[in-house]
Amino acid sequence: MIYRALYDSRNFTFEGFGKTENQAREALQQALDLHTSEYDCDPDWYYPSSIDIYKYELGVPYRDWE
Repeated sequence: MIYRALYDSRNFTFEGFGKTENQAREALQQALDLHTSEYDCDPDWYYPSSIDIYKYELGVPYRDWE
């Protein structure tokens, strides 16, 4: 099993992956924190409630996010 955390902003797509949902969220948070620092964004520029988590089973085919 692998987890994908996803955040789509107007200009960028951010992703984080992990073996657990928490690891994926932490990886995504690192990407958001790095972007915040690099672009000197306000700390609240993104909406945590808009983060999506997807769970994938390895070796299983998927189509259209199903």
